[in-house]
Amino acid sequence: MMTSQVINLYVEDKCGRMALMFSSKIEVGVVPNLSLKPNGVWVSRGPDVVSDILLYAGSKGLTKVVAFLLKIENIQVNFRNEEGCTTLMLAAEQSHEDVLAMLLAKDDIDINIKDKDGRNALMLAADWGRIDAVAMLLGRPDVHTKCKDIKGRTALMLAAKRGRAQVVTQLLAKDDVLRDCKDLQGETALSLAERGQHKDVLSLLLKGECRQPESSDSPD
Repeated sequence: MMTSQVINLYVEDKCGRMALMFSSKIEVGVVPNLSLKPNGVWVSRGPDVVSDILLYAGSKGLTKVVAFLLKIENIQVNFRNEEGCTTLMLAAEQSHEDVLAMLLAKDDIDINIKDKDGRNALMLAADWGRIDAVAMLLGRPDVHTKCKDIKGRTALMLAAKRGRAQVVTQLLAKDDVLRDCKDLQGETALSLAERGQHKDVLSLLLKGECRQPESSDSPD
């Protein structure tokens, strides 16, 4: 006889109210948006609903819930919320490394999707100073370090503006990171760090040879 599993997951709305989003015995025929195939693979019959739960679980670092949801055959790992954020972005922003590792192991994960502000997972992690998340993302050969947000700022520029010295060090270790590119206001990582009086970041940026501004075919 099949053993039932129980998953209780609640979400909070903008007014701070708690609402039951997903709470039931998960077994054949019980949950309307899930079914279990004979080979033991869970299948979502309402992928948007289940993918939305994945977003919430990832943002809260609910490792066990994420691990379960990622076993669902047609789960949409690149599903985005109203702000354009994916589960990967939220996990990177909140520094949930266990969740991040599970997502990065998925073959169909897209680590360069941008949110409504034009920021990808690396840029969000850099902005928040999430050292471990930045390291994990920089370890991917497909990561775009030259991406710019809607203000024309790169991950390096965001980290420099915030005074994230350790993140700046991580980014400068990458050969494809450009030090001297300008945002829409003509600011560079150096000028942003100077404006914020981040002396440690200034020191890092001034070390070594400055690179030339990026060419017109750099990723936007």
